[in-house]
Amino acid sequence: MPFDKLQNRLFHYTSLSTALEFILPNRELLLNPLIRTNDPRENKNFVFSAKSWANLDNDDLKKNNKEISEILREDCKVLCFSIDHKDYFGYEYARMWSHYGGNHKGVCLELDKNVFIEENIDIIKSDQFKKVKYFKLEFKEIQNQQKQIDYTKIDEIGRDKYIKEHFRVENLDFLYFQKNEEWKSEREMRVIYFSNKRENEFCSIQKSLKKIHLGIDFSDSYLPSIRSNLKGSNIDICRLEYSGNVRLTSKKI
Repeated sequence: MPFDKLQNRLFHYTSLSTALEFILPNRELLLNPLIRTNDPRENKNFVFSAKSWANLDNDDLKKNNKEISEILREDCKVLCFSIDHKDYFGYEYARMWSHYGGNHKGVCLELDKNVFIEENIDIIKSDQFKKVKYFKLEFKEIQNQQKQIDYTKIDEIGRDKYIKEHFRVENLDFLYFQKNEEWKSEREMRVIYFSNKRENEFCSIQKSLKKIHLGIDFSDSYLPSIRSNLKGSNIDICRLEYSGNVRLTSKKI
């Protein structure tokens, strides 16, 4: 299939146990709290500089940065996918199989992106579902890359209101859709969802799940369980293998 036609596929890597116990029975994907991601930029404190308050010392800034970082993340949930990119299909990424797919003992779910958006219209907003941009860290520019917190605005309208309704809106991409370029091989596209609910929330894949790619070391003893979960559906099961020991191919079984 030509790569220029592959603009509508999403791939979600997961372990076998998670697929069988949680995802496939209800055909839904968990929106994870952002604080649980494995990128320190997303689960540690941001460093912001101060605008308008010249009397803040370093201790004040550190304390405020910690509290502001918590506000930015406390209601933020995320769901991550990989996408096709240039010469690689979305089910081929070695790093994703290693980190999330049980070292090829798990599975990679393939979704139709447009259908996924349609069946989750109450959750997905256009500016909160997009590709992650990867940046190269320039140590000489770290100070210039810091975002400024306007403490005058905080005094005027309150900290939470300013952070969530103004600062976050103005810096959405910087806060939630940027990662260091060392993560580039994940080719990530993600959903960001803001919710005050403490219980688990999910995105449906009832209609959008099209294929399940089995890892190279997937055990055939679990194949009946996969088939049982897909009974009555048109979802394809595909097995990954190496083509000439060069790259992965996926064939329907």
